[in-house]
Amino acid sequence: MNKRVKRQLEKLCDGATLFDEPLARWTSLKVGGPADALIMPRSVNALGQILAFARREGVPYFVIGRGTNLVVKDRGFHGVVISLKMGFKKMTVTDSKDRPTVLVTVEGGVYLPQLVRFTAKAGFSGLEFAAGIPGSTGGAISMNAGSWGGEIKDCLQEISVLDEEGKVRRWERSRISFGYRTLLAPKRGAILSGTFCLERSNPGQVQDMVTSNLARKRASQPLRQPSAGSIFKNPAGLAAGKLIEMAGLKGMRCGGALVSRKHANFIVNTGGATASDILGLLGLVRDQVQARFGVKLEPEVEIIGA
Repeated sequence: MNKRVKRQLEKLCDGATLFDEPLARWTSLKVGGPADALIMPRSVNALGQILAFARREGVPYFVIGRGTNLVVKDRGFHGVVISLKMGFKKMTVTDSKDRPTVLVTVEGGVYLPQLVRFTAKAGFSGLEFAAGIPGSTGGAISMNAGSWGGEIKDCLQEISVLDEEGKVRRWERSRISFGYRTLLAPKRGAILSGTFCLERSNPGQVQDMVTSNLARKRASQPLRQPSAGSIFKNPAGLAAGKLIEMAGLKGMRCGGALVSRKHANFIVNTGGATASDILGLLGLVRDQVQARFGVKLEPEVEIIGA
């Protein structure tokens, strides 16, 4: 990245701008080489100008929230990584007392566990399934995050997207298509916010369900170790973790990367792992499951970089 581009990015960004920044510091797996630039705008205006500039200049970019569900390769990302972590944290409730539902509009940088706690305390039901899912709300929307039989799409009513021209586009639920762990929409631009339609309920009951779901996750998943969450998508009618466990791969290691002994569909960083360790282990697991059961597992994590 040349000096002119760096100067312009600094000028456009109203938050922090870091150059040659190791992305291991910004991902839940704690691996990944440097980004040419990591920028954290605070406003829609700044984000729009950055996206438009990157498009005009042909500079690759990638938008992240909390860096979960992501593997950055060891040589890093040659372009701009845009983090919404510094701004985009507003939550707004539209409440009509004569209706059994409320609308909660959440900006993309809001930490998903914060949203779950907020709605549970208010007695708004619909997001209990998301208890224990890390990452940002924007990231959860973009991958249709889910657990315990629930998915983001179940209560999402509208999303607001900033396109590469800096224009805000609003898509109602009828125009949005989801797949398993994916939003079937152009990946360019950035998700600014999502509006969720939630049911009024008893706060105590909603909080009890959140507490129960979180306890189940803590009991069955390695939440205290660095990971990217579930590493593979579940094949139709099957559980990826069960296939990996049946193949005898729990505890398999590649360098500092380990197939979790607590949940086989998690690869954890035991300390000092590289992205090559993670991806090498991912490949070994995928190949051995396919050889044993004839099922090709598809990564759930996004993989970026050179």
